[in-house]
Amino acid sequence: MRAQDPLNRTLALLHEAALDDTRWFDAACQLNETCRTRGSVLSLLRGRSPADVEFVFGRFCLNEQRREDWERKYLEDYFPCDPRVPRFFQQPSGKLWHTSDLYTEREKRESPAYREALRDTEAQNGLHVRQAGPSGSDVVWILADSLEEGWTSAQLRLILYLRQHVLST
Repeated sequence: MRAQDPLNRTLALLHEAALDDTRWFDAACQLNETCRTRGSVLSLLRGRSPADVEFVFGRFCLNEQRREDWERKYLEDYFPCDPRVPRFFQQPSGKLWHTSDLYTEREKRESPAYREALRDTEAQNGLHVRQAGPSGSDVVWILADSLEEGWTSAQLRLILYLRQHVLST
């Protein structure tokens, strides 16, 4: 039963965060610990392009810190020109994507979002998933790099299991 304790705690905190967004930081830290990742981003947004998107909710939690500086910096400096954004929104809802699959090889060399923002937030080898929501909204969950040498099958199974809970938060 002890092996379930972190998972049960994660689920409990996610359910609390669904009712009170001030609990999201605690849930995100527990989620990152359980998934063995350097951080995560959860966003609720409407619109599909940098020109028309409205961020309803967005939280960066990196290395057990809420990073409001990165929330602002990414939205202001990188989001408008990040080539993965429109590509990501064209992918099927609920599917898990590796960050590198959302960039071409040229974009990995030239895109400031990939070369700077994702490098500095330790997320170049992260994972992305989104869930289509009501009225054209989307819930986006991005995981920063794994704390392991790469994503293990156990981590991926856990993330796929937690996806339904995170995306319904």
